[in-house]
Amino acid sequence: MDKSTVASENPLASKFSRGDTAYGTLIFSSDPAHTEIVGMAGYDFVVIDTEHAHLNAASVLAHTRAAEAVGCTALVRMRGSDPADIGRMLDAGVRGIVLPHVGLDIEATKKAIAALRYAPAGARPTCSGVRAANYGLSNFGSYAERNNAEVLSIGLIEDLDVVENIDQVLEECRLDAVIPGPGDLATSMNVPGQLEHPDVVAAVTRVVTAAKAKEIKVGVYVVSDANLEMWTALGVDFFLVSIDYRILANAYSSKLQELTAVSVP
Repeated sequence: MDKSTVASENPLASKFSRGDTAYGTLIFSSDPAHTEIVGMAGYDFVVIDTEHAHLNAASVLAHTRAAEAVGCTALVRMRGSDPADIGRMLDAGVRGIVLPHVGLDIEATKKAIAALRYAPAGARPTCSGVRAANYGLSNFGSYAERNNAEVLSIGLIEDLDVVENIDQVLEECRLDAVIPGPGDLATSMNVPGQLEHPDVVAAVTRVVTAAKAKEIKVGVYVVSDANLEMWTALGVDFFLVSIDYRILANAYSSKLQELTAVSVP
């Protein structure tokens, strides 16, 4: 095979371009088997969490390789908006960046978004020998072109102040997609942990509606089937389904309840 022309497709970007609904989950575990299982189960993407989970660059690399092996898109949730950190994650092969607290500092957000793409579309630093560019075995110009076309900048809308100025934020920060963060929104609205609180749902709905009006892809975080019909009717493009640890914990808890219900006379 001529390695000079090898460039892989971003499955999630392809789904977005076709208008298909996509499904993914947050990964907190350092074990790449979690990403393999998610991909084998049919999910389209994983968000490797470096903000709240104890994951480092080596963990991200392992999860990225696992995602590629099962045809799943690897995204990384950053713990900040440092362009240098974003570049390192992209060099490892992730296909998109999820930025926390987008819009609180619009200039910082704009610099972070620029770090995803090479000039003239952005300001990503160039190194042709990184894993994402097949360690220099591929034509770097082809890789850079595909990266600029398919890399995904996804912003988490997590603060009430941003929700109240959402139209301005989306106009100035040219994101590929947004996800309202109900957990942080609930805390900023003084109802911590109440993701289904009417005020939180209203804030999430406001973000969804604003993003759809600007033809920006939008996803929602869900832990249950509550409001799924409403999100679907509003045209949500993708669902971020809970956290791997939460799903595992709930599965073990449910299984134990089943077992004890049968075994106890």
